[in-house]
Amino acid sequence: MSWSALPLTSLASTVLFSHSGSTNPSTEGWNRTSTTSVEAGAYTDSGREVWRVYDPGLAAGSGVYTNLTYAASLNAALKDSVIESGWQLSATLSMPTDDPNESIAWSNGSNTWVGFIVNDGDTGNRRAWALTFGRDVDGKTLLSAYGSGGALTLDPGYHDYTMLYDPLTSLATITVDGEVWKTYTGGVITGTGTNQVYWGDNNGQSATQTPRAAYYESIELSIAPEPSRLAFLLLGATGLCTARRRR
Repeated sequence: MSWSALPLTSLASTVLFSHSGSTNPSTEGWNRTSTTSVEAGAYTDSGREVWRVYDPGLAAGSGVYTNLTYAASLNAALKDSVIESGWQLSATLSMPTDDPNESIAWSNGSNTWVGFIVNDGDTGNRRAWALTFGRDVDGKTLLSAYGSGGALTLDPGYHDYTMLYDPLTSLATITVDGEVWKTYTGGVITGTGTNQVYWGDNNGQSATQTPRAAYYESIELSIAPEPSRLAFLLLGATGLCTARRRR
């Protein structure tokens, strides 16, 4: 069967949660959690409308979280449906080179994060598929996958990131600007908690951190209507092409 011969219904998906441009995420169904002095607001970045999350890097006590995140929760039934059908988490964002500090690096830890976390009944813990971001001294973006070794260095600016979960293999494939980077199982977080997709600044720090910002242009979590591996892979490819044409 050729790609064009597939019925259009095969490419249908259900968007569960999304963020777009400079719209306040709290009006889109995201729950904001904030501590200390992390800031967020609408921002225009060279003509692009984004939601800016800024951490001034103030010191905190050991293990204290200085964060500002946006989360959307899934009940147990919806979580099971998402895992059984397969899901796609996509984001377009930038680690800016001129805000807040030029030529200052920060590690790709958990400060800038886009992830999906669910309770894993088989292990009694949670599994997290997440992308974490940093920046090197040349302004290039550093990308890591939570729970997986290795990092990817990208040119400065906006990139399209996608995690595509295949229910047949229980693996998520990460693509950057339409190119496959890696496929992995996700990382383990001890204990159970809320099933959620969340993004923003999330950091536990024991010393002063470098001020940092991230510009989020879009976030979207969607599910496939049925456990069709081929159809869902096509969905991911179609979404990436659409995103590129839009810009």
